Amino acid sequence: MKLYLVIAVVLSSCLFDVSNAQCFMGGRCVDTNTGNRYTDGDSWKNMDTCLDCSCSQNKRLLKTCSIKNFDLADTTISQEVIVDSNLAEVVENNLLFRCNKISNKRVSKLPMNRVVRFFTMEDSLSCCSLLFTPVGVHEDCVANKVEGQCKYEVVNKETGDDCDHPFGMVGKK
Repeated sequence: MKLYLVIAVVLSSCLFDVSNAQCFMGGRCVDTNTGNRYTDGDSWKNMDTCLDCSCSQNKRLLKTCSIKNFDLADTTISQEVIVDSNLAEVVENNLLFRCNKISNKRVSKLPMNRVVRFFTMEDSLSCCSLLFTPVGVHEDCVANKVEGQCKYEVVNKETGDDCDHPFGMVGKK
């Protein structure tokens, strides 16, 4: 019986943590509210949506190819081709810039002048809420989001005065 109780407590704490997660990643580096486009290293706050966001750019390997020796004997650095993100899928599937795709193991056995790597640059958006959300609010009280601000006020339902009962706030800072 104690084992079931422990499992129930662990699962409920995990679910509580997931349901109150206030950050997310993904999408393009565009503020959907304003239409502003952001680039690598930019960060911004949107007070209408109460989000604090940042943009980073990642280089993703599409494929690695062996090429014929073009008398580049003195090449000591990797040869790289950066592909527009609109073409990334067709390049990765070897439908564009067709080549002999090779594994990392094979790359290590070839001279650098015989290897070319194709990459694309991808935006990565991450946002966290600026709101701290009231939890465990007593039934006599209600949590109201303050219009035009990124905060809640917890008040007595009948009087509108500050809530006299204890409650918690959940958020990520």
